[in-house]
Amino acid sequence: MKIRLATQKDLPVLSELFFELIHHFSPGSTMNLEGASKYVKRHLDRKGDYVFVALEETELIGTVVIRTLSRTSAMIRDAYVKPAFRQKGVTRALEGEAVNFLKEKGIKKMELVVDAHDNVAKSTWRALGFNPYTERMTKRIDK
Repeated sequence: MKIRLATQKDLPVLSELFFELIHHFSPGSTMNLEGASKYVKRHLDRKGDYVFVALEETELIGTVVIRTLSRTSAMIRDAYVKPAFRQKGVTRALEGEAVNFLKEKGIKKMELVVDAHDNVAKSTWRALGFNPYTERMTKRIDK
């Protein structure tokens, strides 16, 4: 497996991955592939955002998006691994490469937001050293 920063050439496949990610968490989402492509392109173009990709031979199998928040902190915005490649260390490799990259930039803290009901994701991130420090709560008021 190889981990590297994404390039504009990765946009078509990254768009498909983000489309899958969005529809995984929001099955009723109206976002289409074009919308996912615009979303990914904004990350690729935005100063302070870093998109890492994992490749198995030539196949792009996973991604993580990092946004710097300040000179010393960053946030994992999105992470996704194709289902066939899960539980094979892809997220660990992506996160590890991102951490090394950010350390070189003087980043000392990284955070993320995870869905409260996604026990698999919470377990994954805990295994990588992330710990909860706040709880965010929401209430639907449109119904």
